[in-house]
Amino acid sequence: MKSRLEVTEKLKKYFATKPEIYSAYLFGSVVEKKQRKDSDIDIALFINDKKIKNPLLYRMKLNTDLMELLKRKTDLVILNFANLLLRAQVFEKGQLIYEKDENKRALFQAYSMGLYYDYKKYLGFHSRHLKKKIKEVGLG
Repeated sequence: MKSRLEVTEKLKKYFATKPEIYSAYLFGSVVEKKQRKDSDIDIALFINDKKIKNPLLYRMKLNTDLMELLKRKTDLVILNFANLLLRAQVFEKGQLIYEKDENKRALFQAYSMGLYYDYKKYLGFHSRHLKKKIKEVGLG
C-alpha cells in the first residue's frame, strides 16, 4: 500500500497537467487514518466546469486515469456537482493537496459552506425525520 505522501505527490503531478482543475482534496479513510489494504482513495476536485462538455464522461475518464496512476480503486467526486453535505464534509475533514487558483477555491468554498450553514437546520430536520420513520415502519 502506498503511503499518503506518495499518493499525494503522484496526484499533485497529475493534476498540474490538467488546466481545468482548480483544487483537489483527499478525504475519507485515507485522511482519517482508517485506511485498510482494500480501501479506495477518496478524491474531490473543484474544476472549471465551463471547460467540460459532459461532466459524467469527464468524471468517468478521470477516475479511470486515477485508478491506473495509483494502482488502486478511487472514488472521484466533482465538488461543483456534489450535494452540500458532501461538499461540507470534504471542506471540513478533507486535506487540500493541490491548488492552482486559491481565490477561486476560497470563493467556492465560502459559497458552499455559506449555503450549507443556511440549510443545515433543514438537513438535520430531514435526517431526524427519516431516521424516525425508518424506526417506525422499517425499510421494507
